[in-house]
Amino acid sequence: MTNILTKKKKESISPTPSPTSQSEDFEVIISSKTDDDTIIMTSFDEMLSSAMKSFDPENKKYSTYLSDGSVSTGQLTPAYIETLADGAQSDITKILTINNIIRKRINVDDIIGRTYESLETNINTEFTLSYKDFKDQRNKTIALDEAKTIIDDFNELINIRALLRKSVPSSYAEGTYIMYLRGDKDNYIVDYFPLGVA
Repeated sequence: MTNILTKKKKESISPTPSPTSQSEDFEVIISSKTDDDTIIMTSFDEMLSSAMKSFDPENKKYSTYLSDGSVSTGQLTPAYIETLADGAQSDITKILTINNIIRKRINVDDIIGRTYESLETNINTEFTLSYKDFKDQRNKTIALDEAKTIIDDFNELINIRALLRKSVPSSYAEGTYIMYLRGDKDNYIVDYFPLGVA
């Protein structure tokens, strides 16, 4: 339970008082009750002083990095990197550890994070599909137009632009982007499977 008490320190009176020019000086005291017998009184000045002492002008606090907790990133030393690199392609645990290290480095302001950020913000989701020209062949032109319609509908169903936007940075960060196409005759969707699941 916390109470805030104010106590008037002094009152300054201006020669011509007006509602906007009145100035009052208050001391703010915050009262916290920890148990039945103890009450902690803290003045605002003490809190401000404490906050100023712990202020970090270089702002070296980074955003929170959340891990699933299943794989430890360990202490990053050349020997540890060498251990991870030895036979990593055949060991999923090593790959997941390497990916966790990379994700952690992406969240920190260094070259890996800046490169990832650059990739993510500059992905071009515009694409062009090229088809052979059948000007003189009527039947092939009709078949080509039908194929173009089917391909355009399919790309819209799987949301190809969003797929490009997600898959390129993920491929950079994890080395792969595992997808599975599900669907029937009229509806299709692309599912993403993270490493360790697929």
